[in-house]
Amino acid sequence: MTTPTLGKLFNKIVVANELAAFFIPKEGIEKTTVYRYITHVYQTVFYEQDAGEKELLKAVDWRSYYAVSRTKLRHRVLYAALRMSPNLFRRINKMLSR
Repeated sequence: MTTPTLGKLFNKIVVANELAAFFIPKEGIEKTTVYRYITHVYQTVFYEQDAGEKELLKAVDWRSYYAVSRTKLRHRVLYAALRMSPNLFRRINKMLSR
């Protein structure tokens, strides 16, 4: 396996931000699946990443991430953990994955 570069991870966040900005204001569509996918994109950036995470955290549109993370309790918990600390996020993610 290869480790994603910081640039690729940054691009993932940009895409998640753009998807959220596009879908959040849409009316008349079922958004649950789309929101779960967008939340997953935000979270996968921080599963293993350690170096450069401060820059990655700055790139996250937290308002959009909050809006799309409301579909599952697990996503809400991981959102809150990531807001506090990427290390806490990784620890809780491991606990929830068992």
